[in-house]
Amino acid sequence: MDKRWNTYSLEEVARLVSGRTPDRERKEYYAKEGTPWVKIENLNQGFITRTAEYLSEEGREKVNLVPENSVLFSIVGTVGKVGIAGRELATNQQIVALIFDETKILPMFGYYCLRYHAREIRKLSNQTTMALISRKTLGQYRITIPESLEEQQQILEQLQKFENYGKKKEKTREKISQYETVLFEKIFCDEIQYHEKLTLQEFLRESVFSGVQRKEELHEEFPAIDSGEFEKPYLTEKKIEETTKEAASGVGKSFRKEMLSPVQNGDILIRNGKIILVDNQENKRYMDRSILCIRTKETQLLPEVLYAYLKLPQINGILYASRKPGDSRKRPIRAGELEKMKIPYFTMEKQKEYARFLKKIRRIQRSLDQETEKAWKVFAGVARNLMNGYEKRIQEEIPKETREENTPNIRICHLILAALAGWCPSDERAGEYYRRRQEIFRMAQPYFQPAALSFVTKQGQQDYLLERDFLAYHSEKISKEWVTPLELLRKLLEQYEREDVTDAHLAFHGEKGICTEADWDLEVVLRMAKESWKLMAEFSGYRECVFLM
Repeated sequence: MDKRWNTYSLEEVARLVSGRTPDRERKEYYAKEGTPWVKIENLNQGFITRTAEYLSEEGREKVNLVPENSVLFSIVGTVGKVGIAGRELATNQQIVALIFDETKILPMFGYYCLRYHAREIRKLSNQTTMALISRKTLGQYRITIPESLEEQQQILEQLQKFENYGKKKEKTREKISQYETVLFEKIFCDEIQYHEKLTLQEFLRESVFSGVQRKEELHEEFPAIDSGEFEKPYLTEKKIEETTKEAASGVGKSFRKEMLSPVQNGDILIRNGKIILVDNQENKRYMDRSILCIRTKETQLLPEVLYAYLKLPQINGILYASRKPGDSRKRPIRAGELEKMKIPYFTMEKQKEYARFLKKIRRIQRSLDQETEKAWKVFAGVARNLMNGYEKRIQEEIPKETREENTPNIRICHLILAALAGWCPSDERAGEYYRRRQEIFRMAQPYFQPAALSFVTKQGQQDYLLERDFLAYHSEKISKEWVTPLELLRKLLEQYEREDVTDAHLAFHGEKGICTEADWDLEVVLRMAKESWKLMAEFSGYRECVFLM
């Protein structure tokens, strides 16, 4: 075991504090402003300073307050959601706060640790009708962390750099989503203000309905729509695995099959004020009882138009409103109330125009989804390497005699492969370079897409996320700075001789998800580096000299 990394249980490095819920009948405990009171839906993978509900001065006395930088972890229902307190706050009983000993572990490092280990911790939960993990079980979970706080900080900086890239992609997607409402208001401003309004019931081909079972009661044969999918305005397509016989045999004990029907393209789904338009669904998906479904007569009202109308701020507030005046709690609209809602009469010609625009927006959003998913996969791969002690793991996996004999060569090979992956010509040769580069990487992996590379320096690491351009993944910065790949490689080798650069690492999308060059056989790496050298020489103008290499 590397002495720089130590293993502790969470209770050895943090104080675990359970949340509480003040008496709901005592309205004086709650307020519009005051101490944030965090529930699971507020755990947003980041700092929390604002919440839907707040506690008054009287309410503060009935809970366990936790300080700024406390890490929040959900232990009931959706186990494993993580957040971090951006100020002093309180939580309900479904959340445990971890107040880390800052002489052993930085709070932000503890936050990333819990995010990284959430899946494994989730496996410890009691899977009954509702997943549950006790505070004691959570406290006994063991994590391995660097002894040095400086090293923890270096790892944090790397993680935050890759996480910010993912967040940037998400913000772009959110900005595109805002165009839906702006466009709708522009096209239908006259209809919204002046046209006659009819009840929604007059536009429906069947009554508004919901699922009949709780999500936990739906078996694998009937894959349920997850509440998290309502964070997007459309239903995410998921690959549905073939149902096991055991799951199928369990169906019918709690409900009849004919009671369930899958959602259809054109359905509008509403859950706690959040809306999904089902527009590109191939696999069968089912609703639980928390979701309402609307099906319109498309000869009178297109689902795209009703979906956009219901998302208007002044209308959306009705879908998830306060239970009573002065009550901070909200309740979702009921089916009968929804059917009585007044809807303007929209001109069909304008409806079709808006539907065409929305389809174009959806194509852009789904393309951004793919880019965002890729960014988060890169982040997950980087986290896997950094949280496991990347350098230590590489050294342990390589046999000692091989390590001693080949370490300098292997590091030079890493530099060659990093240069090959990071650089790409900016002219018409890009397609050919990409195709031949793929052939080299297929020596190690049948499927390979480079995602990121890092150069290890005295100051830490220089990281480059690789983006797709003209069918080739590369770093735009590296490609602009270096006219040829051999110029880049020569600079890297000079820095290696001076020990300014000591190694390079690759992260890539492979058959097993995000992988690194540590997953490749050493002999294969040596062979790939030789072929890479030849390819880079050719694209640097030394085609006649390739045979010498």
